[in-house]
Amino acid sequence: PHVKRIYAMHYLRAPAMAGQQFGWHHDMEDRQLKIMVLLSEVGPGDQPMSYVLGSHRSFRPYENFLRNKLDFESDAGDLERTDVFDTLGAAGDVFLFDSNGMHRGNRSRGRARSALFVELTADANLDNVWGTDARGVPLRDPAPDGSHPLRRFLEVTPKWKRVTGQPRRKRPTWAESLETPAAWLGRSKGQLRGPPPRTAKTASVSSP
Repeated sequence: PHVKRIYAMHYLRAPAMAGQQFGWHHDMEDRQLKIMVLLSEVGPGDQPMSYVLGSHRSFRPYENFLRNKLDFESDAGDLERTDVFDTLGAAGDVFLFDSNGMHRGNRSRGRARSALFVELTADANLDNVWGTDARGVPLRDPAPDGSHPLRRFLEVTPKWKRVTGQPRRKRPTWAESLETPAAWLGRSKGQLRGPPPRTAKTASVSSP
């Protein structure tokens, strides 16, 4: 697994809305561990993120990876229970979740919310590592070998700079990577046996 993206969000007070990340959706990244660190206290009316417990185990057809919008009534209908968990807590509280599960942000006139997000992925598709412009931040706790624990992440040229001048993508990154098994198996091309399978995610690859 590796760090794919790190970013912070500050949500100002706003009227309720249901579009984009404020409607029920998943992140179109298959199995992706996401870490959310609250940077401010979040109460019931303070714009918490809501998550449908157990929804990360739902099968998502290919079409769902071309758009992230989900319908609560139909897409949560195969669950035995539809318990919705709101990420309430104090500044410093940490929540870990599979972002393939059904979740949404909530806008309200409550307090502003600040949060830090870290995305971890096991894909070998290193072109999907976003990188960051936040460099030169003082580090108090280096790794055991004395290096920065995010060294490789910081060395990556940010994705928005890498794609400058390239044709606009027609599909999300994860859907594009399905055609390259080496990108999602976590193995190099030299370790694959036989021709690449034509139907990604359903093919098995022998261990070297």
